Amino acid sequence: MSAVKFEPTWESLKQYRCPDWFRDAKFGIWAHWGPQCAPMCGDWYARNLYMQGSAQYEHHCRVYGHPSQFGYKDVIELWKGERFDPEALIALGWPRENWMIRSLAGTKVTRVAVLGCEAPVAWQQTPDGLRVPRPAAPPCDHAYAIRVQLGQ
Repeated sequence: MSAVKFEPTWESLKQYRCPDWFRDAKFGIWAHWGPQCAPMCGDWYARNLYMQGSAQYEHHCRVYGHPSQFGYKDVIELWKGERFDPEALIALGWPRENWMIRSLAGTKVTRVAVLGCEAPVAWQQTPDGLRVPRPAAPPCDHAYAIRVQLGQ
């Protein structure tokens, strides 16, 4: 297999053709919805909140206190699911004008970017959540990704 060289430009990336085995593959989404979703810090939260120096440890200490006082068994009690929004998962691959991210209702958002798009995003915070308009053309053939920056 020969190595493909890329330049740091979109044009260079557009020249790449995915292998046939990838293009012919069936699409699937893996999601693990569990107590680690309460702090919204990743699937390895139960492990990393006890690892001093990890981002999850720092987050946990700042938000909940030291893990010896408020550990993962306490995080489990926070996981209720009342803000679970299955439409947000479906919207990742279903054509609509906007994404509505209901789990961010009441959260201060300072910046939103659709990764792969150079144009600014005209997002809107509503009482129901964060409304993000979809770009006219998808940024790539395989996925949409949104980066949301939260404020204090």
